[in-house]
Amino acid sequence: MNIPHCIDDMRDHDNEIVMDSWLSSYRNSPGMHDVPAGLYYRRQRQVVMRLLGHSTVKVARPLDWPEGVLGWVCAEHGGDEFILHYGFVKSVYRRHGLGMSLLRAFEPRGRMVFTHLRPPYTDYLRDLGFSHAPHYATVRFGSKQHG
Repeated sequence: MNIPHCIDDMRDHDNEIVMDSWLSSYRNSPGMHDVPAGLYYRRQRQVVMRLLGHSTVKVARPLDWPEGVLGWVCAEHGGDEFILHYGFVKSVYRRHGLGMSLLRAFEPRGRMVFTHLRPPYTDYLRDLGFSHAPHYATVRFGSKQHG
């Protein structure tokens, strides 16, 4: 089933849903269960805020609800690399091509890496040619992509 949607840039009112969904879903990633909750949320919020400050976030929105959010991807282009930091699609809308639609909106080129490990999606990214480079989350590569 195809879900009618459009891809849009993140707006100010999207900040809360992006932050909350990133923090809560990444909490279930390998190695994150061992980190005390208070420490995880405090430190990961700092990481996410830094990445959101210099990366681009694309949002999938339902055509009949222009303020709604079906999913989103945070990424950036850095020289000859495409860096995917994280993405999230609401569970009810998964497996309908929204994640791929969001990725295509960035027009990835060059070497493709992802910084945040979140199985089973990481296997899918590897099948698309991505490699895991967690240290890229600590480096600023470029400026926000506009347009």
